[in-house]
Amino acid sequence: MAIITVPADTGNGGGFSSAQGAIVPSVASGVAIVTNMTTQHMLNNDYDSQAVTEIPSTHGHGWNGLCGNSNTAFAFHTGHSNNASASDWPMYIAIKVSDHFRGLIVNKVYWSKHTNMCGNSDVWGTMKDIGDHTGTSWYDTNNYTFLGRVHFGGQGSGNERVVVEQSFNSSNYGYKWILIAVRDINSTALTYPNTGTVGGWGAYGMQLGYV
Repeated sequence: MAIITVPADTGNGGGFSSAQGAIVPSVASGVAIVTNMTTQHMLNNDYDSQAVTEIPSTHGHGWNGLCGNSNTAFAFHTGHSNNASASDWPMYIAIKVSDHFRGLIVNKVYWSKHTNMCGNSDVWGTMKDIGDHTGTSWYDTNNYTFLGRVHFGGQGSGNERVVVEQSFNSSNYGYKWILIAVRDINSTALTYPNTGTVGGWGAYGMQLGYV
Protein backbone atom coordinates (compact mmCIF):
# COMPACT_ATOMS: atom_id res chain seq x y z
CA MET A 1 0.00 0.00 0.00
CA ALA A 2 1.36 3.41 -0.98
CA ILE A 3 2.13 5.81 1.85
CA ILE A 4 0.27 9.10 1.48
CA THR A 5 2.17 12.07 2.87
CA VAL A 6 -0.04 14.82 4.24
CA PRO A 7 1.44 18.32 3.71
CA ALA A 8 2.86 19.96 6.82
CA ASP A 9 1.31 23.23 5.68
CA THR A 10 -2.35 23.31 6.72
CA GLY A 11 -3.19 26.13 4.29
CA ASN A 12 -4.56 25.79 0.77
CA GLY A 13 -1.06 25.92 -0.71
CA GLY A 14 -0.22 22.47 0.65
CA GLY A 15 3.49 23.02 1.31
CA PHE A 16 5.82 20.29 2.58
CA SER A 17 8.58 20.38 5.19
CA SER A 18 12.17 19.36 4.57
CA ALA A 19 11.54 16.24 6.69
CA GLN A 20 8.79 15.32 4.21
CA GLY A 21 11.08 15.71 1.24
CA ALA A 22 10.93 19.38 0.25
CA ILE A 23 14.21 20.48 -1.32
CA VAL A 24 16.45 22.68 0.81
CA PRO A 25 18.82 24.75 -1.38
CA SER A 26 22.50 24.52 -0.52
CA VAL A 27 23.65 27.39 1.67
CA ALA A 28 27.34 26.59 1.57
CA SER A 29 28.02 30.00 0.05
CA GLY A 30 25.69 31.81 2.45
CA VAL A 31 22.94 32.55 -0.07
CA ALA A 32 21.42 30.20 -2.63
CA ILE A 33 19.66 31.98 -5.48
CA VAL A 34 17.04 29.84 -7.15
CA THR A 35 15.55 32.21 -9.72
CA ASN A 36 17.40 33.43 -12.79
CA MET A 37 16.96 34.60 -16.36
CA THR A 38 15.10 31.43 -17.40
CA THR A 39 12.69 31.24 -14.48
CA GLN A 40 9.04 31.02 -15.52
CA HIS A 41 6.90 33.78 -14.09
CA MET A 42 3.55 35.44 -14.65
CA LEU A 43 2.35 39.04 -14.24
CA ASN A 44 -1.23 40.24 -14.22
CA ASN A 45 -0.42 43.89 -15.02
CA ASP A 46 2.84 45.20 -16.45
CA TYR A 47 3.51 48.15 -18.74
CA ASP A 48 6.34 49.58 -20.79
CA SER A 49 8.60 52.29 -19.36
CA GLN A 50 6.23 55.04 -20.48
CA ALA A 51 3.29 53.31 -18.72
CA VAL A 52 1.43 53.16 -22.02
CA THR A 53 1.65 49.72 -23.63
CA GLU A 54 0.28 46.91 -21.53
CA ILE A 55 2.05 43.55 -21.47
CA PRO A 56 -0.94 41.44 -20.43
CA SER A 57 -0.76 38.26 -18.35
CA THR A 58 2.87 37.56 -19.15
CA HIS A 59 3.57 33.82 -19.17
CA GLY A 60 7.24 34.18 -19.99
CA HIS A 61 10.81 33.87 -18.86
CA GLY A 62 13.56 36.27 -17.83
CA TRP A 63 13.74 39.13 -15.37
CA ASN A 64 15.16 42.08 -17.34
CA GLY A 65 13.94 44.14 -20.24
CA LEU A 66 10.30 43.07 -20.07
CA CYS A 67 9.15 46.63 -20.60
CA GLY A 68 10.40 46.72 -24.16
CA ASN A 69 11.70 50.28 -24.12
CA SER A 70 15.32 50.77 -25.17
CA ASN A 71 16.20 53.41 -22.58
CA THR A 72 15.29 51.45 -19.48
CA ALA A 73 16.01 48.09 -17.90
CA PHE A 74 12.89 47.99 -15.76
CA ALA A 75 11.68 44.45 -15.30
CA PHE A 76 8.49 45.70 -13.63
CA HIS A 77 6.67 48.97 -14.31
CA THR A 78 3.05 49.83 -13.66
CA GLY A 79 0.54 51.78 -11.55
CA HIS A 80 0.84 55.13 -13.35
CA SER A 81 -2.08 57.34 -14.41
CA ASN A 82 -2.64 55.30 -17.56
CA ASN A 83 -3.27 52.17 -15.52
CA ALA A 84 -4.05 53.19 -11.95
CA SER A 85 -7.61 51.92 -11.73
CA ALA A 86 -8.73 49.84 -8.79
CA SER A 87 -8.73 46.76 -11.01
CA ASP A 88 -4.93 46.99 -11.28
CA TRP A 89 -4.48 46.45 -7.54
CA PRO A 90 -3.20 44.23 -6.08
CA MET A 91 -0.63 43.56 -8.78
CA TYR A 92 0.39 39.90 -8.86
CA ILE A 93 3.73 38.28 -9.70
CA ALA A 94 3.91 34.47 -9.68
CA ILE A 95 7.35 32.84 -9.75
CA LYS A 96 7.94 29.16 -10.39
CA VAL A 97 10.66 27.83 -8.08
CA SER A 98 10.41 24.06 -8.58
CA ASP A 99 8.84 21.09 -10.36
CA HIS A 100 9.65 18.82 -7.43
CA PHE A 101 6.69 16.87 -6.04
CA ARG A 102 7.47 18.17 -2.53
CA GLY A 103 8.47 21.66 -3.60
CA LEU A 104 11.47 23.88 -2.93
CA ILE A 105 11.96 25.91 0.24
CA VAL A 106 12.61 29.61 -0.35
CA ASN A 107 12.36 32.26 2.34
CA LYS A 108 13.95 35.45 1.08
CA VAL A 109 13.40 37.89 -1.78
CA TYR A 110 16.09 40.14 -3.26
CA TRP A 111 14.70 42.97 -5.41
CA SER A 112 16.69 45.69 -7.16
CA LYS A 113 14.62 48.84 -6.63
CA HIS A 114 13.73 51.96 -8.55
CA THR A 115 13.53 55.22 -6.55
CA ASN A 116 9.74 54.93 -6.79
CA MET A 117 9.37 51.36 -5.62
CA CYS A 118 6.38 49.33 -4.54
CA GLY A 119 5.67 49.18 -0.83
CA ASN A 120 3.57 46.74 1.17
CA SER A 121 3.36 43.34 -0.47
CA ASP A 122 2.07 39.92 0.57
CA VAL A 123 3.82 36.63 -0.19
CA TRP A 124 1.98 33.36 -0.82
CA GLY A 125 3.02 29.80 -1.74
CA THR A 126 1.37 26.86 -3.48
CA MET A 127 2.07 23.34 -4.67
CA LYS A 128 -0.62 23.64 -7.35
CA ASP A 129 0.43 23.69 -11.01
CA ILE A 130 -0.84 27.19 -11.68
CA GLY A 131 1.36 27.70 -14.75
CA ASP A 132 -1.24 26.03 -16.96
CA HIS A 133 -4.06 28.23 -15.72
CA THR A 134 -5.64 31.05 -17.69
CA GLY A 135 -7.65 34.12 -16.76
CA THR A 136 -7.36 35.12 -13.11
CA SER A 137 -7.22 31.67 -11.52
CA TRP A 138 -3.43 31.62 -11.28
CA TYR A 139 -3.41 34.48 -8.78
CA ASP A 140 -6.46 33.40 -6.77
CA THR A 141 -5.06 33.42 -3.24
CA ASN A 142 -7.61 30.77 -2.23
CA ASN A 143 -5.16 28.35 -3.90
CA TYR A 144 -2.25 29.53 -1.75
CA THR A 145 -0.94 29.70 1.80
CA PHE A 146 -0.06 33.11 3.21
CA LEU A 147 3.68 33.35 3.92
CA GLY A 148 4.01 36.88 5.25
CA ARG A 149 3.82 40.64 4.72
CA VAL A 150 6.96 42.39 3.39
CA HIS A 151 7.79 46.00 2.51
CA PHE A 152 10.06 47.10 -0.34
CA GLY A 153 10.49 50.79 0.49
CA GLY A 154 7.70 52.50 -1.39
CA GLN A 155 7.68 55.82 -3.23
CA GLY A 156 10.78 57.99 -2.91
CA SER A 157 12.61 55.36 -0.90
CA GLY A 158 16.19 56.15 -1.78
CA ASN A 159 18.94 55.35 -4.24
CA GLU A 160 18.43 53.63 -7.57
CA ARG A 161 19.23 49.90 -7.90
CA VAL A 162 19.68 49.29 -4.19
CA VAL A 163 18.81 45.65 -3.50
CA VAL A 164 16.04 45.31 -0.93
CA GLU A 165 16.12 42.05 1.05
CA GLN A 166 12.99 40.78 2.77
CA SER A 167 12.34 37.49 4.58
CA PHE A 168 9.14 35.42 4.50
CA ASN A 169 8.01 31.78 4.94
CA SER A 170 9.23 31.49 8.53
CA SER A 171 7.86 27.93 8.72
CA ASN A 172 10.19 26.92 5.86
CA TYR A 173 7.72 24.89 3.80
CA GLY A 174 8.48 23.96 0.22
CA TYR A 175 6.35 25.05 -2.74
CA LYS A 176 6.31 24.97 -6.54
CA TRP A 177 5.16 28.56 -6.96
CA ILE A 178 5.58 31.76 -4.98
CA LEU A 179 3.07 34.57 -5.47
CA ILE A 180 3.83 38.20 -4.56
CA ALA A 181 0.80 40.46 -4.28
CA VAL A 182 1.94 44.10 -4.54
CA ARG A 183 -0.53 46.15 -2.51
CA ASP A 184 0.66 49.77 -2.69
CA ILE A 185 3.57 52.22 -2.99
CA ASN A 186 3.26 53.35 0.61
CA SER A 187 6.54 54.49 2.18
CA THR A 188 5.43 53.16 5.58
CA ALA A 189 5.19 49.47 6.37
CA LEU A 190 1.67 48.45 7.37
CA THR A 191 0.39 45.30 9.03
CA TYR A 192 -1.48 42.74 6.93
CA PRO A 193 -4.00 43.22 5.36
CA ASN A 194 -3.85 47.05 5.50
CA THR A 195 -2.89 49.02 2.38
CA GLY A 196 -1.81 52.60 1.69
CA THR A 197 -1.23 54.90 -1.26
CA VAL A 198 -1.30 53.41 -4.75
CA GLY A 199 0.40 54.80 -7.84
CA GLY A 200 3.26 54.39 -10.28
CA TRP A 201 6.29 52.28 -9.44
CA GLY A 202 9.11 50.44 -11.14
CA ALA A 203 11.70 47.82 -10.28
CA TYR A 204 14.62 45.95 -11.78
CA GLY A 205 15.53 42.28 -11.41
CA MET A 206 14.19 40.05 -8.64
CA GLN A 207 15.53 36.81 -7.21
CA LEU A 208 14.29 34.40 -4.58
CA GLY A 209 16.59 32.44 -2.29
CA TYR A 210 17.04 30.52 0.93
CA VAL A 211 19.08 31.47 3.99
